[in-house]
Parts: sequence; C-alpha cells; structure tokens
Amino acid sequence: MRASRWIVVSFALGAGCATAAVNVRPPLGAVLSSSAKTGAPVPLRADPNTKVILSSAAALPPAAYLPAQAAHGNNGVRLGFSH
Repeated sequence: MRASRWIVVSFALGAGCATAAVNVRPPLGAVLSSSAKTGAPVPLRADPNTKVILSSAAALPPAAYLPAQAAHGNNGVRLGFSH
C-alpha cells in the first residue's frame, strides 16, 4: 500500500522535526565583561606614502591576435584544456 508508506514516512519526518526543535541551543558568542582586560587603545595611523593608482585600462588599444589564435577563438575550448 503506497498510501500507508507515505503516511508512515511523513509521520516520521514530522516527529523528527518536532523533537529536533526541542533541543535548540543558543549560538556561541563572545561576551566582554566590564572587568575584561582589553589593553590600551591604539590610535590609527595614516601612511603618508600611500598612493592611489587610477586604472587606465579602458584607454588601451584592443589586443592583437595571430590568425592561429583567432581560429581557436570562441569554440568552447577553455584555457588549459584541449580536445
């Protein structure tokens, strides 16, 4: 009987979920008490030699390909794999 199998399976799953919900523990976490020794505060320091590099890749000319490279173009072969 297929109906009775589904009833037994659904009952077992329901019972398993119901009993699993009872055994819920709170997640672990760090609690910093007022008596914790955290050390002296350290001021943030900015590096005066920091440089920002703006990318100019959009201004580059398109890459040149040899005819043999172009023949391999978009045929589904990825780098490192061969047929």
